[in-house]
Amino acid sequence: MAYRLVRLRMAAVVHPQRARTLPACVKPPFTAQLLLPLTNLSALTFRGLSATLSLRASPAQLPARKARSLYSPDSLLSAVSAVPPDSPVARRLPPSAVRGSTRGSASNAASSAPAELSLAEVSAQLPGDLSGYMARVRECNAGQERRSEFIPFVVGGETVGYIHHSFWQHLEPFRDVFRMHNQGGSITATNTTAGGRVLTFSDGLEAAGPAQRTEAVGGVLQRLREEGVITGWRDELYPVGSSFHAPPAFLIERAAAPLFGTKAYGVHMNGYVLLPPSSDPSSKHPASPSLHLWVARRSPSKPTFPNQLDHLVAGGQPHGISCRANMIKECEEEAAIPSHLAERAVPVGAVSYEVVTEANTLKRDVLFCYDLQLPPDFNPRNTDGEVAEFSLMPIDAVACIVANTKEYKANCNLVIIDFLIRHGIISPDSKGYLELLTGLRQGSCT
Repeated sequence: MAYRLVRLRMAAVVHPQRARTLPACVKPPFTAQLLLPLTNLSALTFRGLSATLSLRASPAQLPARKARSLYSPDSLLSAVSAVPPDSPVARRLPPSAVRGSTRGSASNAASSAPAELSLAEVSAQLPGDLSGYMARVRECNAGQERRSEFIPFVVGGETVGYIHHSFWQHLEPFRDVFRMHNQGGSITATNTTAGGRVLTFSDGLEAAGPAQRTEAVGGVLQRLREEGVITGWRDELYPVGSSFHAPPAFLIERAAAPLFGTKAYGVHMNGYVLLPPSSDPSSKHPASPSLHLWVARRSPSKPTFPNQLDHLVAGGQPHGISCRANMIKECEEEAAIPSHLAERAVPVGAVSYEVVTEANTLKRDVLFCYDLQLPPDFNPRNTDGEVAEFSLMPIDAVACIVANTKEYKANCNLVIIDFLIRHGIISPDSKGYLELLTGLRQGSCT
């Protein structure tokens, strides 16, 4: 029997019976992915935003498991298509179904494969050594072989950042603010390697306080912004120090933090839902609540990582606000989560990474992780224009996307992997578990 993988944006549910089992938060419109036997598929018609499947068999004659909708963002198709052809899942399905082809072959005409491509089964076939997840960790810590190209930025005897040697040419004209030292002696020429150099403030600013340093650095950054060296200006100040709780040596514009290699902090929240136990008798775990994660797709107009998947709520940690207050603020701005719900968010730890970018910057980030269980009938709504859409996805689908694709904004993968570990989706029995656990904090987590 030949199968066809059908993906469509729906404003109407295919089967009224299935509609009754869907919680309010995932009712149409949503993107449905169906794996249907071609013998039962007569026509696929569109009427505006609605879609109708015409079936030769009536819904009563067609088992629910043979036409079950799987709600997800469009990226899920690529994740499902990434199933290895020789995996147990692929062997149980006709090749035409795995490839999304409309044609079958004589060899699989009598196949007894199930009609549904179960995301739980796909997730179960992820590499046993967790290599897909480790690939995401490596992407967040790329370029470590180039660390020697960066010059330490030292203030008050503490290293607070790192600049690439090529960036010194933009700071050299501002000798009243910055100085470069080489093995104890001042230098003026721009070298081609970092060598033993150290960047400091000028003598006057080295002895000054944070406010004076912030003002002096701000003047330099405004000039560099006018010259086009600094882009994506945010009008948001980040503290600069050796650690999160250390008194800041000065404040820096958020857009300039990677250029100076200063540590940046953020808050990322996993918004999850526990749906009621399945009423489907064919379900493998009918008595177990179903864990789903809210997924945001970034606006195509975002200057960074447009159209990529993201957390329900995430944001940078600016100066002058606590992590908790910042999280509550971001909840309201990004997903219209009222404060009485946002206040239930639980801090669950942190992840960190250090990546050398192609733009010769060093991102040294620490992300504080939060979990928030949301009621099944809650629907997020973006209020700041930074999110294109939200989707509620089964946790197996999220795990599959993280391990097999680059659909998520890179640092979000670390927070999701941490969530998967804490909720037992990734087991200690999996080869590479401890390496993965350690990899989530490769950056300086201070």
